[in-house]
Amino acid sequence: MARTDIMSNEFISDSESDNEMEQTFKVPSDFKKCDHLKKFPLDKLTKKSEEEVWLINIPGHLDISKLETLPIDFKRTSSVTVDKQTYEIEQEKNKDNSNLVIMVPESKRDSLKILTKQDKPLQFDKIFTISESTDIPDINYERVRTERENVPVVEGLITRHFATGYNAADFGISETSNMKKRETTNNVVAGNNETENYEHSKKRHHHHKEEGDEAPSKKKKKEKKDKKHKKDKKKEHK
Repeated sequence: MARTDIMSNEFISDSESDNEMEQTFKVPSDFKKCDHLKKFPLDKLTKKSEEEVWLINIPGHLDISKLETLPIDFKRTSSVTVDKQTYEIEQEKNKDNSNLVIMVPESKRDSLKILTKQDKPLQFDKIFTISESTDIPDINYERVRTERENVPVVEGLITRHFATGYNAADFGISETSNMKKRETTNNVVAGNNETENYEHSKKRHHHHKEEGDEAPSKKKKKEKKDKKHKKDKKKEHK
């Protein structure tokens, strides 16, 4: 009989079946408490107001304190010069920035929180990017361009196939002259074939003739041999 003190309950809940691990949060060793947060005008943003919140992305080496003005053109890219360096200002319009939220200090100013409006994260109204621009000097293409050298043309070659989109006229070749060259070449090839066939048939005829010349001499030898054989038989009978 099983011991009742070690038996499990008749019904087991999901929370009891899972192995729950308790983890205690530990502050990172390099953590530094934030104590320099400034007050942010939350009331104007969370309520109905015509003021907007803009996000401006700037290069890390740009000293923003030297930006006396920020010329912005909502229709096209504008530019500004700082320390003899030109920067372009461009608005991001067709980019999805729904993952960007506004973080503001809490009342104690020792931590940040997501700014909400009507229980929804408040989004940036406009986003701009300031990037360093470089002037590209004009290129004198006539000076750097190298003329193409044509491949030496071998005499007797016939252009039979042209690149896609080209024909004989593009290469200064008329269709009639090209056809004549083809006919001439074909005639030469045909003439060579006929000469070879004639020489081959001539050799065959000569070979048969030699065989025909040799046949009578063999026949005469055989007849002489037969006559001699008959004479020898007659002598034996006598």
